[in-house]
Amino acid sequence: MHAEFHQAKIDYHHKGAQTGGYKLIDGEPKAWDLEFCLKRRYPNSSDPVRLNAELFVALRNKVGHRYEHNAKVATGGKAQALFMNYEHEMVSHFGGAFSLACSWVSPLRSMNSSMSSALPLVAWRPELEG
Repeated sequence: MHAEFHQAKIDYHHKGAQTGGYKLIDGEPKAWDLEFCLKRRYPNSSDPVRLNAELFVALRNKVGHRYEHNAKVATGGKAQALFMNYEHEMVSHFGGAFSLACSWVSPLRSMNSSMSSALPLVAWRPELEG
């Protein structure tokens, strides 16, 4: 989301209330965290994409790596939705060249609706079958 804000010339850094200058962490301006970005990008608190991403932020914050295997089993479908939402956002904002459909190696699958990004997948099929 930082890339989208940067492209739209939206400053995504925290500023101090008293000085108006950037809050710094290790000498760098403090950027908005994912939860803050989600609220800015999806102002409707019932937006399904926002709710899906917020679920994963809460899971990450709560369980970390302690229950990683069980979390994978319980949230696999929702992880797929998160990945597909991310893929849609990247392609809709930055174009098919930024699609992960041809470069992502994972059990999760990317399905982009644009033909230009689907063509490399079709071209790979004979290689995979042979």
